[in-house]
Amino acid sequence: MRLINKSLIFLIFPLINLGCSSDDGGEEMVTPTPQENFGNWSPDFTNQTSDFTQTRTGSQGTEQTRTINVTSSSNTTSSTEEILEEDINEDGDLFEDIEVITITYTGSENLGNHQIISHEVLVDNDMELKVGNDTWSLSNGHIMYYGNDFVCSGEERYHNLDLVLYSEGKSPDTDGYTTGDGVEISLYLYPSESEIVPGNYMNYLEFWNSNSTILNSTFDSYNELIEFLGDLDDESEEGFVQKFCEISETSYLSYVEWGEYENNGNTTSDGDELDISNSNLTIEISDSNVYTIKFEGCFTKTNLPLSFYYKGYLGYYDKTYTEPGSGNKSSSEPKNTSLFFNK
Repeated sequence: MRLINKSLIFLIFPLINLGCSSDDGGEEMVTPTPQENFGNWSPDFTNQTSDFTQTRTGSQGTEQTRTINVTSSSNTTSSTEEILEEDINEDGDLFEDIEVITITYTGSENLGNHQIISHEVLVDNDMELKVGNDTWSLSNGHIMYYGNDFVCSGEERYHNLDLVLYSEGKSPDTDGYTTGDGVEISLYLYPSESEIVPGNYMNYLEFWNSNSTILNSTFDSYNELIEFLGDLDDESEEGFVQKFCEISETSYLSYVEWGEYENNGNTTSDGDELDISNSNLTIEISDSNVYTIKFEGCFTKTNLPLSFYYKGYLGYYDKTYTEPGSGNKSSSEPKNTSLFFNK
């Protein structure tokens, strides 16, 4: 019995020692470092036009910086104050031709882009006639239709119209002829229809020199051309007309005259010798029949530049009948100019 007890004692003692061993060799507890959060970069990319620096600060006070590279591209388009609905030069009208300049600025780091739009007045259009350093305001105008003036293969091709513009103080009578004091300018037009058509109206010299094969010649001046055409015999004239009908599909300006009138009809300025060799006439017509007319490149007999701008409605006078409804399609006021031949 004692032997058994001794054996049990020897077996139990090591187990007690194991159970009571020291805990000095255990793992040490580690506290994790919290993650730092950052806010948005500042300043935002909204109006910068050159490189700039952005910064941001983290939740633990760390400050970061970066450089933003800004590149740019520009684009220009043409417009008008009327289209923009803005009086760019603040002169009380919406007539000016405007260049719209759009500059797009793009930031690096995928910041996108922003645009800056500016306007520049290309042409300051005032509704007036300019001759040298003098100007006269234009207030009104009308069209006088004199009927068909040229036929190609039996088809009416060109029609004779006068465009008449004048200042305040002048007004038309019942036949379309103006009276009163002021300034007036008349343009003899040959559109392809019985009314003014929009577009660019070529002058004689421009057309003939760009189609020199018709006459086998070029001309240095308008008067030289008119003299040449006036000297053509009937046979040459007929052949010339045929060539013209084959190629011509545009509208023409043949003649311009202007005058300043005082004492109800006495002119103080005579425009019979206006040089339209390098003139340019453009006409636009809106859906509501508002005419925008620009004329430039003309010179007086004293070499003064003449130009005008007009925007507004135009009256209309039918001059194809000597009396309305008579059926007589002869012009009530024969003119000294025709499309080709002053004879």
